[in-house]
Amino acid sequence: MAKHGKSKEWYEAVIREYARMLVKNPRSRVFVSMADTCLRAGRTKMALDVVNKGLRRHPLLTAAHVQKGRALMALGRPEEAKQSLGYAIRSNPQNVLARKLLARLYLETAEPARGMEMLDEIRRMWPDHEPAAKLYEELRGAIENGMNGKDSRGEREPSDDSRPEALGTLERWLGNANKMMVKG
Repeated sequence: MAKHGKSKEWYEAVIREYARMLVKNPRSRVFVSMADTCLRAGRTKMALDVVNKGLRRHPLLTAAHVQKGRALMALGRPEEAKQSLGYAIRSNPQNVLARKLLARLYLETAEPARGMEMLDEIRRMWPDHEPAAKLYEELRGAIENGMNGKDSRGEREPSDDSRPEALGTLERWLGNANKMMVKG
């Protein structure tokens, strides 16, 4: 069973549907959702390939840079991930997901103070944003304890980038795609 209770078959069907959509319209931005689905299905290299191809057509698409950062993080390429997420934040300083991912990455790469800086904007805009507050406390703890992004056993803590709302968006996309195919 893959993340969020969805089966591997479900994710593969979603990926195939996005691929059909891209074949019909190669300029479509659906590649971002396809990359997200690939990541959730554990197909990280495919996600990176998809987003890199999409960025050739849409080099300024912030959401694509966020997905690229996520894929690079999952592949253990933190410096490249920092570049992609940094671009997303420079393009849209209020991009909460990019800020949280970059803050998590800074925690994992022993730069918790920089991670706290990434969360400052979120905390200014939404002081009660619970995920950002939790991550901020984790970063502060890393600074105070000198743990540099590792738990007390010296192991990396798992990131919490689960976003059920993203799955809802994907399901709506699929519903709309199916309606379009029926009409077409």
